[in-house]
Amino acid sequence: MNKAILFLIFNRPDYTIKVFESIRLYKPKKLYIAADGPRINNQKDIILCKETRNIVKLVDWECEVNILFRDENLGCTRAVIGAIKWFFDKEEDGIILEDDVVPNLDFFYYCEFCLNKYSKDERVMMITGTNYLSNEKFDSTYFYSQHYIMWGWATWKRAWEKYDVDMEKWNDPKIKSDIKYMFNGNFIWKYLVNIFDLIKDFKHDIWDYQWVFACIINNGYCITPKVNLVSNIGIEGLHSYDVTDSHFLDKYLLGDSKNYKSPSSFLINSSYDKNLHLLKSKKANRKYTVIKILKFIKLYKILKKLKNKINKN
Repeated sequence: MNKAILFLIFNRPDYTIKVFESIRLYKPKKLYIAADGPRINNQKDIILCKETRNIVKLVDWECEVNILFRDENLGCTRAVIGAIKWFFDKEEDGIILEDDVVPNLDFFYYCEFCLNKYSKDERVMMITGTNYLSNEKFDSTYFYSQHYIMWGWATWKRAWEKYDVDMEKWNDPKIKSDIKYMFNGNFIWKYLVNIFDLIKDFKHDIWDYQWVFACIINNGYCITPKVNLVSNIGIEGLHSYDVTDSHFLDKYLLGDSKNYKSPSSFLINSSYDKNLHLLKSKKANRKYTVIKILKFIKLYKILKKLKNKINKN
């Protein structure tokens, strides 16, 4: 059964059209298009947002098109989570694409297959189309991972209902202990601690790490294809400093969905996760440095306020 797609757009018409052309190949029966509004006093945004939204006029197949076009700019967090909630208010499952993630046709059939197969399996939280370590020699067509990559992904309403943008459970010492045990207290654990602390302390305009947190605390698995099925063409964007080498963006073919081979057991592919740990530890130095700087700025502001208060007294 053809799956509904949520397409998240903003002010990049050149990128948007490339992703749209991939969607057109799949010809979904339902297409949801959500767009954040132009930023205040930004004339360039007004022009680009309008041009980007014209993508709706290019739908030339039998399709139910739903639009959520914001008049004001909500920012990354509110715009994205608002759009996903809007999507799942109407759908039980679906595929989510941003305006800089170009999938190949195999991606859609793979998501379709997995959404159907695991619709009732609470152990699975999401499906990703991204594989940084493509290996066509894997015995199965896909495998289970505890890395949650949202460059072309799909999920269910039942899973998204566990999302909490404020990550209230991060204050629970047991939760922190469980996550530390899950990642053996290694680099990924330390990295996540800093990211989660940063989100809680600064209310950063981020939505995806909260989803990672939701997947982790619910022991959710991420279905990952044995080969990469998407390309990210927007790596120069706002959140690009964690982007890996360009060869990770190569797209491969997965094959006929009628011949997909599922994993023989419901176990995490520990080899993949371990290798990805090592890879991320080498690639995240810049982001880690940014986190430390932001934490230092916060401490500096607190001390400055305290000093001013003492001086007034």
